[in-house]
Amino acid sequence: MDTPPIAASYGSSADTRGGGSIFGDVFYTPRSIDLNGLPWENPVDNSSVYYRSGNDIQNPYWTLNNIKRTDNVDRLYGKTEVIYDIIDELSITYKLGLDTYSESQAYLRNAGGVNNPDLTGGYMHTRSIKSEIWDHNVYFNLSTQPTQEITVEGTVGAQFVLSKYETDGIGSTNQIIFDLFEHPNFTSPSATNGLSGAQFQYQEREETAGVFFDGTIGYNDWVYLSLSGRNDWFSTLEPDNRSIFYPSASISFIPTDAFQIGGDVLSYMKIRGGVGTSAGAPSPYNTRSSLSVNARDFLSGGVITTNAVSNTLGNPDLKAERLLEYEVGIESRFFNNQVGLEVTAYHRTTEDLITSADLDPATGYTNTLVNIGEIQNQGIEVSLDGSPVAGEFTWNTRWNFFAYESEVIDLGQDLSEIAVAGFTDLGNFAIEGEPLNVIKGTAIARDEQGRRLVNENGDYITSDEIEIIGDPNPDYTLSSINTFNFKNFSLTTQVDYQHGGDIYSTTIASLLARGITTDTGFDRQMPVILPGYRQITNDQGEVVNTIENNTQISATQAFFSNIGFGPDEVSMYDATNIRLSEVTLSYNLPASIVSRTPLQGISVSVSGFNLWYFTPNMPEGTNFDPNVTSTGADNGLGFDYLAGPSATRYGGSIQVQF
Repeated sequence: MDTPPIAASYGSSADTRGGGSIFGDVFYTPRSIDLNGLPWENPVDNSSVYYRSGNDIQNPYWTLNNIKRTDNVDRLYGKTEVIYDIIDELSITYKLGLDTYSESQAYLRNAGGVNNPDLTGGYMHTRSIKSEIWDHNVYFNLSTQPTQEITVEGTVGAQFVLSKYETDGIGSTNQIIFDLFEHPNFTSPSATNGLSGAQFQYQEREETAGVFFDGTIGYNDWVYLSLSGRNDWFSTLEPDNRSIFYPSASISFIPTDAFQIGGDVLSYMKIRGGVGTSAGAPSPYNTRSSLSVNARDFLSGGVITTNAVSNTLGNPDLKAERLLEYEVGIESRFFNNQVGLEVTAYHRTTEDLITSADLDPATGYTNTLVNIGEIQNQGIEVSLDGSPVAGEFTWNTRWNFFAYESEVIDLGQDLSEIAVAGFTDLGNFAIEGEPLNVIKGTAIARDEQGRRLVNENGDYITSDEIEIIGDPNPDYTLSSINTFNFKNFSLTTQVDYQHGGDIYSTTIASLLARGITTDTGFDRQMPVILPGYRQITNDQGEVVNTIENNTQISATQAFFSNIGFGPDEVSMYDATNIRLSEVTLSYNLPASIVSRTPLQGISVSVSGFNLWYFTPNMPEGTNFDPNVTSTGADNGLGFDYLAGPSATRYGGSIQVQF
C-alpha cells in the first residue's frame, strides 16, 4: 500500500494525561522499528496490525488512513450605523453589529481500531453548531468649546448584547459496511458524544445590558481630564448580584506644548496617569444546578427516559469579577518624530476572580465556580518605534517589551489554595503568596541540603505530598515588527521571544522514556547511574549517613521509570523560545492600472504564520514547540498532554477599495 511517511501521523490532540491519544500511538514505536516496511492493516477485516505480538496498540498508519475529522464553517459578520446631527454640537448614533456562523463537524472512524475499546466496532458522529451575536448601541455625542481655552467632549449611551449558541448532533457505533460513513450504516445511534461523553444537544442564551458615559475636558490642548463610568446587568448572575457599576478617571499633560520646549531632539512628550475599573461575568448556567435529560437511555435491555444531575454544583452567590487598575505612562517622540518611546507601568488588583474549584465527589458533584478573594498583578511595558531608513526604500520598526508579576493575596472562604485547571494532583493552582497558576505535582524527594534522593534500587524517591514544581508565567516577552517598503511592494515580519515560563510535557517524557528521540541516542544497553544521593538509616529509621548514588540501573529503567515517567518534576521544562511568527509580502497595483477601473485600490498579499521556532532549553531531538495547551479554553497554562504540534499556516488575500 502507498502510504505517506510515518512522520505524518505525529500530530495528535490528547484525550488523556498518561500517554493515550487519538493519534499518539507513534510514541510507542522505538526508532529501531521501521513501520514503513511493515503491514498496518489486516486484509481480511481491515483491522489494525501492529508489530507487537499482542497487537494491543493501534498502528499509526491505520490511524492515518481510517480516522478523519472534518470541520466546515460559514460565517457572516458586519455592522452598520446611522448618525443624526441634532444640532452642530450634538448628534445621536445608532450602531448595529451582527456576528453569526454555522459550523458542521464530523468525526469518522472505521471499525478495527484498538486504542478505544468502546469504539472498536467503528464510530461516527456529526455535529452542527450555530452561533449568533447581536450588538445594539445608541449614544449621544457632544463636542463643544465654551471658551477659547476649554474644550468639552462627551458621550452618553446604552448597549444591549444578545448571544445565542446551540449545538445538536448524533453519534453512531457498530459499523456494518467498512468505510461507509452514513448513520444508517451503524446499528446504535446515540445523543451522547462517544469521545467526550457529553450530550450533543445544548443551548445557551446570554444577555448583557449597559449604560455608560465618557467625558473629556481639555485646557489649551495640553492638559486633559477624562471621566467615565458604566453600569452593566448580566443575565448569567442571580438578580442580587446582576448589576455592577465601574468608574474610571485619567489625566494627561503635554509639557512640550505647555512650555513650548519641543525641538529637533525632543519633538513631543505626554505624561499620563489614571485609575480604571472593569468587570466580567461567568458563562451561563453556573449559578444553579442543572439536569440533563436522555429520552432514549438503554437500561436493563429496555429504552427509558432518564435524568442526570450535572457534575457542576450551581453557586447562587457567584458574583462578577472586578478589576481595579492604576496606570502611569510617558509617550515621547524624538528627532523630528522619527523615533518614538512609550513606557507604561501598572498595578492591577482583581477581586472575586471566577474560577472552578474541585469538590469531594461524596457531595454528588465534582466542581463548582467560586470567586477568589484578591489577586495582584503589576507590570511594565516599553515600546520603541522608529524609521531607520527613509526615501524610496523605507524601513519602519517597532519593538515591544512586556514583563509582569502576579501574586494571590487572598482566596477567601478560608481557603489556602484552589486547583485552577488540570488535575488535583497535577495542575495549575491559586495559592496565597504565590503567582497565579503555579504548577503543583509530585517532586523528587530531597534532603535538607536540597539534593535529590534515590532509594536502594537506584530510582528517584517521589515526594509524599504534591509540591510546587513550576511557574508557567514567563519572566518577560519581547516582540519585533519590521516593515520594509520599496515602490509598490511591502514586506512585514514579526519575531517574538519569550523568556522563561515552565511547561509540563508528556510529549517529551514519552519520547525520552521510549527512546524515540535522538537525545537518548547512546547505547541503551549500557547501565546508568542517576545523579543523586542515598540516605543510610539505622534500625529505628533514623538517617545516619548520606552517600552519593553509585547504584547502576538499566537505561530502560532510568528513562522509563525516572527521567520519562518518574515524578512529575522531571517532566518540567523551560519554555523559553524565539519564533518567526509572521511574514507577509504585499503588492499594491499601480495607480495607473487602478485608475482604469471604478476601484480606489487593489492589494494582493501572501502570508506565512509560525514559520520557525527555536527552544534552547528543550531536548534538541524532540523538536518540541511549547506553544501548545492541553487544558482547553480555561485558565490553564503550561501543560502538554501529547498535544498536537503547533501548525505552520499559509494564506493569501486580495483587498479591494471602492
